[in-house]
Amino acid sequence: MAAEVGVRRLKNEASALIERVESGEVVTVTKRGRPVARLVPAAISPGMAELIAEGRIRWSGGKPATPEPVELEGRGKTAAEYVIEGR
Repeated sequence: MAAEVGVRRLKNEASALIERVESGEVVTVTKRGRPVARLVPAAISPGMAELIAEGRIRWSGGKPATPEPVELEGRGKTAAEYVIEGR
């Protein structure tokens, strides 16, 4: 089902309209009655869709968590030391 909304309504109801688009609906944005834009669901690659369907991946919409750095055991040469040694 396609819906038409004016720019003012888009501004006022953006979150609700985005939810409708997420569910698969196409929304046409009009300005003074003329279509100027379309909001369509984002395409997901077939491989990504398969991983989502299998429950192997999911995304909540936020940034991925950054793991804490780990301390390496032992002390080897640093990259800078290798570069200096090679000169």
